[in-house]
Amino acid sequence: MYRIARRTFRKNGLDPHCHLVTRENLVRLGFPYKELKVPADTMPRPMDLPSVEDLSWCAENRFTIIPGPPWIMTFNQLWKIYREHFSNPHESDEHFALDEAYPWWLAFSDKMSFPNGRHLANAAEVAWYFIVMTAMRLAVPDNVIVTSSRGNGGRPIRVWRAPNASTGAIKVGCARDPGDSGQSDRFLMVRCLIR
Repeated sequence: MYRIARRTFRKNGLDPHCHLVTRENLVRLGFPYKELKVPADTMPRPMDLPSVEDLSWCAENRFTIIPGPPWIMTFNQLWKIYREHFSNPHESDEHFALDEAYPWWLAFSDKMSFPNGRHLANAAEVAWYFIVMTAMRLAVPDNVIVTSSRGNGGRPIRVWRAPNASTGAIKVGCARDPGDSGQSDRFLMVRCLIR
């Protein structure tokens, strides 16, 4: 399956090492996937990849595929467990702190229009994306990412990352940090691959 996945990405001009992160990659880095809590009917074997059809669709549409967390995690839980990845202190905000990232495969892209089966990433999903990509030492956008999450007063939550930082890089807030005012907003789309 991994050979098929790598071939599919190469055929579409993408480097599979930059666009496909497997659970086995993350197990080697100490992520606790042996504790994977997913219903057996949606993902029978923890190390399985998405279907060939999903892999092909993602490669054709230039998505990056990453595994979701080992269990459903709220933004607050991600912040507590992976605090070393965050630069600014997080103030608990009932409007987005309980947003969740699911343990299914996630496909991310910054394209603005897609067929069905995608949504704008919430703060937990974007934070997880940054954590995984940083752990794998893969490039992530330096732009401020506008999420589907809302903070106090209904303002959209933005997540961004200090350029070229290895850890302690994720920042979260309703407005851009003054030091990051030169960065433009970007929308990160997510497609969930449950198969």
